[in-house]
Amino acid sequence: MQVVRHRQKASLSPLIKFIAVFLMIAAASYGIATLWQNAQESASAPEKKAPASAMLTEDEQPDYDADPEDVSVAGSIASDDDETGLDGQDEQDGEDESLPDTKSILYERQAIAGAVPQNEESVGYDYFNDAIFFGDSISTGIPLYMITMVPDVAVVAMQGVNTMTANTSPLIDINGTQLTMIDAAKTKGDRKKVYIMLGANSLGLDENRFIDGYTEFVKSVFELYPDAVVYIQSILPVTANVNEVYPAEYINNERIVEFNELIRDMAVGLNAHYVDVAQAMIDETGALPTNASPFDGMHLTPEYYIKWFDYLRYHTV
Repeated sequence: MQVVRHRQKASLSPLIKFIAVFLMIAAASYGIATLWQNAQESASAPEKKAPASAMLTEDEQPDYDADPEDVSVAGSIASDDDETGLDGQDEQDGEDESLPDTKSILYERQAIAGAVPQNEESVGYDYFNDAIFFGDSISTGIPLYMITMVPDVAVVAMQGVNTMTANTSPLIDINGTQLTMIDAAKTKGDRKKVYIMLGANSLGLDENRFIDGYTEFVKSVFELYPDAVVYIQSILPVTANVNEVYPAEYINNERIVEFNELIRDMAVGLNAHYVDVAQAMIDETGALPTNASPFDGMHLTPEYYIKWFDYLRYHTV
């Protein structure tokens, strides 16, 4: 009996091996087929991109200014159809006294105490022939978009500059040499009007550091141009959806209003003239209209450079 049982076991062994091999082959074939199917589905599915807001961490200090080579910045680079800025638009004569959207009831209602009031008549664009503009990347758009209207204006501006670096950091390239904004301005000759717009890159700073750095820069400007009329411009508003691009909580119009009040008080204390350019840019909610900055909510389209300068033309002393 023991011999018979041994032969039965021996006769079952090849069958068991066959079944095991069959199952292994079947499993391997199924796995290969599944991988192939997933690969095909991935290849045919539309590409998914992370939203811009997912590219920055909440605690990251974003650079308000984008790279001038980044075509997504409406206020810093011309499109293929607009390589010369305002070419293709009707040139506005220097005596044209139109002021798009800046004489509205909204503007009159929100006029800021201490700011240069609106004049009944505007100056011509030649008023800026002996002016110099200091600023960040928004100001770098002036020679690009306003060249046909203010060809002789001087601009000393750089992306990323803020109130802490404007007076001390060699950020401006002049013939291959890096200079501070003040030293760069010395290469522009004598100027009778000075316009300053800083602060957008400083919204993440403590209020005291913000205004202390700004004050030192303005004092340096007065030393360089003792006989000039000095205008200090407000920080421009941002669009309501700006945080879809820059998720930092401090980039918002509420904080911009607070910092503009600090700038106004500084200007009054230094006997400079505060120009509330933000009033030329805001919509009924106090934000920058989306069409003024459709790409990043901060940098301006050519149309809004015209609004900016038309506002300045009506607000002189």
